[in-house]
Amino acid sequence: MPWDKKPDQPKTVYATVGAVACYRIKFIKDVNDEDGEDNTTWEYTLLWVKGYPVQTGSLFWSPLEDTLYIGFDDGKIQRLKITDNGMSTEVSIWRLFNLSVQLPEICGQTLRITGLLALPEVNRLLSVSDSGKLQISEISSGESIESLYPHSASSSLKNLIYLAERNCFVVAD
Repeated sequence: MPWDKKPDQPKTVYATVGAVACYRIKFIKDVNDEDGEDNTTWEYTLLWVKGYPVQTGSLFWSPLEDTLYIGFDDGKIQRLKITDNGMSTEVSIWRLFNLSVQLPEICGQTLRITGLLALPEVNRLLSVSDSGKLQISEISSGESIESLYPHSASSSLKNLIYLAERNCFVVAD
């Protein structure tokens, strides 16, 4: 560990290209008695940071799994399962790896991931990318199930949202 090194040992420096940071938000409500104006402020506390050797492009939080899906510029998708302690303000950034489990990587895109949608109740992960491809994968195995190209033109797809109440998803370029 970095704090165990002797002073005469060379210092190891790690460089990252992309990173994911988690912040706690605290709302501080302050109503001014004189004019009744709402002076609510927000306070941000950094909980942890995780660096990656490639740029992060898209995030999706799945509350059913307590899993953060991270899409990268190289087309890969990583899953980070966050425990309750990983969201505590009492936790040191150095302890992130004890508070989360990196699940197996999911491949399926060849270019930058621009949108993610996890549907754990049906074991599906949808991703869109700069290639213009909508990729449907199985969450449990990471295997690709189907690839769709919603547009005949070779334009990249930029967004993906789920409309649960209508049981459909929308992609945009």
